[in-house]
Amino acid sequence: MKNTKPAGILRRLVLTAAAIGMAGLLSGCQLLPLIGPGASFDASGYVQSGLDCLYKAQYDAYCAITDSTEEEAAQAYEEGMETESQTFELYFELTLSDTDRQKVIDAYKKVYQQADYTVEKAAVKKEEASTQYLVEVRVRPLLIFDDILTEYNAFVDEMNGRYSQEDVDAMGEEEYAAYLSQYAQKIASLMESHADTVTYGEEQSVTVHVQPDSDGIYEIPEEDLQAVDALIIQY
Repeated sequence: MKNTKPAGILRRLVLTAAAIGMAGLLSGCQLLPLIGPGASFDASGYVQSGLDCLYKAQYDAYCAITDSTEEEAAQAYEEGMETESQTFELYFELTLSDTDRQKVIDAYKKVYQQADYTVEKAAVKKEEASTQYLVEVRVRPLLIFDDILTEYNAFVDEMNGRYSQEDVDAMGEEEYAAYLSQYAQKIASLMESHADTVTYGEEQSVTVHVQPDSDGIYEIPEEDLQAVDALIIQY
């Protein structure tokens, strides 16, 4: 049976799609030969540049540190936003058309520009065979879905007044898709309209580990990236 009311604002139970994109983005940083004995790898700069690339489409520092091209960084950013739209689908139990997906992606891009994170100076942890860096990232979560809740609930009430359960059950495939599209477009519009005035939750922190693999490539564990991403937007 179709439901006249897609999923409400509930805490997300799945890993954020952006974390998946982030894991791909920050999969590794080559430790260049120019960094010799006694020199320090800029682990904090690595983390900062990765976050700025992923959430704010700021590529210069990330490209310089990882020896990436702007095209590669931009592709990673776009892929992250694409997977974030998939989280949106899961969260609200919607299937997005290409047009609606782009609107949702554009809304996330605007909201993520307001992401508030502070990357602290790295602490060095020397081990027998390598050096590990511990980087504290302090995040004030974006409460965009709290901000839009009142207006979203009013829209749901309006839609439930316009369409009875019987109306929804009688819809054909195309008509039902158009019906759900109204929800997707409304939520995306609300996100965009509140992006510049988004409120924040209480600051929380995550320790990110930066360490070289057997080839000397510095990387961040996927679980650390997911932990940061889970704080950026509070679902």
